[in-house]
Amino acid sequence: METFGRYQLLRRVAVGGMAEIFLARSAGLDGFEKDLVIKRIRPDYSADEKFSSMFIDEAKISISLTHQNIVQVFDFGQVDGAYYLAMEHVHGCDLDQLMDLGSVQGEGLEPGLALFIMSEATHGLDYAHNKKGRRGEPLHLVHRDISPQNIMVSVDGGVKLTDFGIAKAKGRTSHTDPGIVLGKMAYMAPEHATGKEVDQHADIFACGVVLWELLVGDAAYAGELGFELYQRIRDADIPPPSSRNQKLDPELDALVLRAVAADPSQRYQSARELWEAIQDYRTRKHPRTGPYELQAFIEAERASLGIVGFEDLDRPPEATPVLIVEEPSSRPTPTAISVPLVLAPLVAARAATVPAPATPAAESTAAPAPTFDWTPGLIDVIEAFRHAPSLWHLMKMGALCADLREDQAAVACYRVAAVKFAQRGLLAQALLCCRRILRHRPFEDVRPEMVRLPSFCGLPDAGVAPYLFASHGPVEDLLAELLADANPGHGVVGAGTPLLHHLRGEAFADLAFMAPHRFFEPDETIIVQGSAGRTMYLIAGGRVLVHAEKANGERAYLSSLTAGDFVGENGFFTGAPRSATVTALYPVEAFEIDPELFSRLMGQESSAQAVLLKFYKERIVDVVLAKSPVFGLLENEDRRALIDRFDLRAVEAGTTIIREGEMSDQIYLIKDGSAEVWSGQGDGKRLLSTLGPGTLFGEVAALRRIARTASVVAASRVEALSLEGADFQALLDAKPDLRRKVLDVVATRVRENLDKLVGLRPPPSA
Repeated sequence: METFGRYQLLRRVAVGGMAEIFLARSAGLDGFEKDLVIKRIRPDYSADEKFSSMFIDEAKISISLTHQNIVQVFDFGQVDGAYYLAMEHVHGCDLDQLMDLGSVQGEGLEPGLALFIMSEATHGLDYAHNKKGRRGEPLHLVHRDISPQNIMVSVDGGVKLTDFGIAKAKGRTSHTDPGIVLGKMAYMAPEHATGKEVDQHADIFACGVVLWELLVGDAAYAGELGFELYQRIRDADIPPPSSRNQKLDPELDALVLRAVAADPSQRYQSARELWEAIQDYRTRKHPRTGPYELQAFIEAERASLGIVGFEDLDRPPEATPVLIVEEPSSRPTPTAISVPLVLAPLVAARAATVPAPATPAAESTAAPAPTFDWTPGLIDVIEAFRHAPSLWHLMKMGALCADLREDQAAVACYRVAAVKFAQRGLLAQALLCCRRILRHRPFEDVRPEMVRLPSFCGLPDAGVAPYLFASHGPVEDLLAELLADANPGHGVVGAGTPLLHHLRGEAFADLAFMAPHRFFEPDETIIVQGSAGRTMYLIAGGRVLVHAEKANGERAYLSSLTAGDFVGENGFFTGAPRSATVTALYPVEAFEIDPELFSRLMGQESSAQAVLLKFYKERIVDVVLAKSPVFGLLENEDRRALIDRFDLRAVEAGTTIIREGEMSDQIYLIKDGSAEVWSGQGDGKRLLSTLGPGTLFGEVAALRRIARTASVVAASRVEALSLEGADFQALLDAKPDLRRKVLDVVATRVRENLDKLVGLRPPPSA
């Protein structure tokens, strides 16, 4: 089992030229586990700017598509240099595997099954073709890679399209270079294969080719290679399916041949029109063939297909239940509940840790407790939670209770969500829950609860159960029931949130109270490239996209960040102009943090400097070293082990950090301030360059163990991180192959620096 960010990779099930596919498990941003699939892109592709922009475009498109015939994408991002998609797991196989079956090769599927599969695929395709943006504008989405590999069938008879990796859409920011054709040649429409502009007609053509192959049991262009294949594709030279499978009737020939007409105007003009033609034929000729027949076929061939699902994996033992139920004799008198049958029966017992309120005997005959108003909106959210447990549903329940002025109920929802988020290590989300609670309770009253939250990370359910509820009531009873039903039998703790996990509970609570809370609408700009500012934002909900504008005006996507991530931290630490623009992809809630606020929060915190330094290393130093020609050769874990050994030192303006000609093995990275690089002495002394925050220097001489070739002097007060060269050498001593690679790069850098020093090239950095 491999840990990959917030996911556990359980088994690799496929490997391709660009990506690996894993069965995986996630603690989830919603606070509950999901069994899903991770598509992990190879790091060498992720390092390519053009590819990474295209990948993020794919993710933007895919994550917005929600349809029963399209594989759902839940999340995307980057871990240790590798981009990934987290997707719905389809327990089944693709059509390529299906067509490899001995019973299908050369014979084709039973026509009713083939038509059912393609009717479902075209249903999903019609949804994608007609997908609109948030403002109602058509996206003109074209898949461009409809093929047997990208149509999945499940063991329960479902059919889903997948892999919109090269989809074309209006407003897409990364474009295919002229002359480059993406997709699988054997399924391309003539206009696609010849490099012309494509629209939805190209997808319809590809559906026709797939249907032809399902009916015949062979490739449409079998046996053709090279120029002959290209000519047939260009001319759409596809014979009637009945010429290869005589069991098919001419009416079906006409349906397929219209889909694969060479002229786009002669094809079906929409996926819906193709769907209607298939449905009409199915209704008349194969009315009893549908999902149950597909399910039976796959089950019969399951062993041959080699289908692997989560039931084939060994699951960890069940965790301790979330609630401890009281003995009947100690239960408080239940509150009267006016609730529709959809919610009944509510749990009759409550957590043993919630004491029954002291009630004088004289009050035992008091009037019945007031009923709670279960509105249709609340019922919808509760049912949504039952269908797909998510702590965000509890947050929405809290907001609906707040609208009803049911403060106790609202706080109960937010409290449960905060505790469970914190238990999963999702402290940014827990921080947002705290802010919600503060709308209903004074900070002094709830501060002790907030102080405890960071300590819940990784605890078993029994460890957090005493803190879930502070009172009794119908909403609390319902929450207890929902958690008892939804609580997973195994657990994965999230990867955690930088900085928050290093704060003591007191500072965490003060941050919830003091940090400005910001809300951003979709497409709203949060940070502008080139602007000044020392503010960073902690994303507590939603997702942002980070992109940079090049000199030619082209936009390149750099990353996508979600709840628990920070943006703007480089400006926070260095004051440097913003290097990229950050916009909200979905509604975003964030906490705004600047150095002054953090200083106020941490004013009484003895370890404040260590907390900030660790965060700086995690967010800034790791990126700088990963881009270094020398440190970039290291594996992630080795590089981060060296990062932990960097010590912080401060020098005043005018102090010499490195002296030309001396033998020393310190490697430096400037955190704040600036320094100058000088060569020579006396009248021959000359300024070579100026170094600013984020600059790494001194590694060449330190690793080659040669005298320093220039002096570095602090031009202002400088804070710099320093690493003993001996620490790097110790790592290289244990890895001879790595040593050779590092020394080769260092030798090249030495030659380049010597060339620059004698004036053969422009002056360098030190």
